[in-house]
Amino acid sequence: MFKQLKLMAGLAITATLAACGGGGDSGSSSSGSSVSVDNPLKKYEGTWYVCDGTEKTIYSISTTGTDGLHLNYSQEFYEKPNCSRQLFATYKWDTPQLITYKDATSATLPPATIFPFSDTVDRVTFLTSPSRATLTGPRVYGKQNECVRFDQTVVEFMPMLNSRCFDLVVQQRTSSEALYLTADNQYLVRLRLINGVLAWGETLSRSSTFDSASLVKR
Repeated sequence: MFKQLKLMAGLAITATLAACGGGGDSGSSSSGSSVSVDNPLKKYEGTWYVCDGTEKTIYSISTTGTDGLHLNYSQEFYEKPNCSRQLFATYKWDTPQLITYKDATSATLPPATIFPFSDTVDRVTFLTSPSRATLTGPRVYGKQNECVRFDQTVVEFMPMLNSRCFDLVVQQRTSSEALYLTADNQYLVRLRLINGVLAWGETLSRSSTFDSASLVKR
């Protein structure tokens, strides 16, 4: 009788362990759970800047899903070169661009000493949705978010602001491009596909004071 009680107790303990998944990791495979996949574009997250003369471009990038990014695009226009002195106007898209990962490939990089001659880049698709843009600032006149006219000094020395008067409606478009991140995680290169070949688009930095003139040509 005593032997039978010990056997029954052993069976009960075994059944309890099996029910709790204590017998191994087979329970996890039967639960239908899957391993999460890292977004291959996550490394591009953050805020990126480049100043070109009196015009500063800003990308605010965040991940979306398992293979995409949202890029919020804006520009700032300053009184003096190196994006200095007074901020005249800010141009900003209301809807982010969607960047979707395609694959990785090797490409020639911009001719500047901070980059290797070639390296692996991420080929992506840029999708711009129809949206509005805003142009605001102390030298923009007219109704709110509408460019009617500028101070004559601004028009004379910053003609690119005039073109923004006609860019307040963002058209839908798709483009094939590539992104590259330097080994030190400080520079983002955007390469555009022109006639089937990846060509230098622009280089941005995590530093808000980065000026494109600081890139040293080979």
